[in-house]
Amino acid sequence: MGFEPIQPANGPAARDAEEFACKMQKIVEYVRAEILVAQVRHEEQANKKRRPARRFRVDQRVWLDARNIKTLRPKKKLDWKQLGPFRIKKMISPHAYELDLPASMRIHPVFNVSLLRPVAEDPLPGQRQDPPPPVEVDGLEEWHVEEILDSRWERRGRGGPRLKYTVKWVGYDEPTEEPAAYLVHASELTKNFHRRYPNKPGPDLDGARS
Repeated sequence: MGFEPIQPANGPAARDAEEFACKMQKIVEYVRAEILVAQVRHEEQANKKRRPARRFRVDQRVWLDARNIKTLRPKKKLDWKQLGPFRIKKMISPHAYELDLPASMRIHPVFNVSLLRPVAEDPLPGQRQDPPPPVEVDGLEEWHVEEILDSRWERRGRGGPRLKYTVKWVGYDEPTEEPAAYLVHASELTKNFHRRYPNKPGPDLDGARS
């Protein structure tokens, strides 16, 4: 039987093992570097697609997206799209702002920046303004009505005619036409209108058409 002597630590086998380990380490480092490069490129591409959060300043006036705020409108598609304008009271974070809301709204005043839109400093002449913010009336949201300007009967297909009023809102130039059912909390104004214009369409004491 032959005898194989033990190879010294610096022999050929040891050098081969060391070279192999070195190559493996370089491969691992190369793969790690490629992964980092890929991650950086991915983040750069993602950042290009992301829009930076809009910045507002304290006291700046903004419109508030009304998608999450319930009003008296019977159908969401007929509801106001935005409310305000309101003053920025405080920046909570780059993504959230506190608005100076009227106490009557009774909702939390902090909103995500995505729900805010700046008010044009110099709006175009005749530019349409949105209706004013809601106020609380007996626990329900209602709108500030300044004056009733006109009334008419709206003819509908199968249903009976519907009474509608042309309404002037407090602080806004352009009137809107609203069903009488939306103005139940402005009864004094509707009464005043019919006193001034007794021949205009409106409900009589029995609730029938005049």
